[in-house]
Amino acid sequence: MKKDIVREKIIQTSTQVFETHGFEKTTLDDLGKAVGLNKTSLYYYYANKEELFAELIHRQGSEFLESLSKKTGKKKSFKASISMYITEKKNILEKFKILFRSRYQSEFVQQPIIKAINKIKKAEQQWVKNLLMEGIKSGELKKEADKLSSILFLISESLCRDEKNTSKDREFFAEFMMSGLAKKADKNAKKNVLTETENSTPSVKNPAEY
Repeated sequence: MKKDIVREKIIQTSTQVFETHGFEKTTLDDLGKAVGLNKTSLYYYYANKEELFAELIHRQGSEFLESLSKKTGKKKSFKASISMYITEKKNILEKFKILFRSRYQSEFVQQPIIKAINKIKKAEQQWVKNLLMEGIKSGELKKEADKLSSILFLISESLCRDEKNTSKDREFFAEFMMSGLAKKADKNAKKNVLTETENSTPSVKNPAEY
């Protein structure tokens, strides 16, 4: 029980330290002082700084997916849930600073950290695919929608990575994607989206560049 309490204290405190100073500038001595442990005692719980940081990514990643699920779960339709995923993903992710910076603002080579990031991405991709599959089962989305889960994920990643895009850009892409995914898409809505495409160029990177 005491081990669990100390471990949780390390997690909570190190989260604040890493969010303030970043991964590179934070040392195990810094973390030990903040937690109230010497470096030797810290090694008892984590082999190195990378292992601890990977644990924080895993924690925040799980919380991110839970928040995503709760938000989409409040929507009355799968169409609204998918649109919310595209438009709100970045806003939700930015609340989890370590996870957001690790995915879009840093280049890590440490295997424990890369593994943790990829694990969260894989879980999110599966979540997107499951959401689309449920939409197909309900009759809301076309049968081909599940094949677009990877594209939908890559678009959402590009929107998060590009600092210049706005909420308006994300709303545009959400409307454009849903005009093609919805089984009973309104023809006039499609026409409006295509017209907007010709007259608007959102500042978003091509998903293929990700």
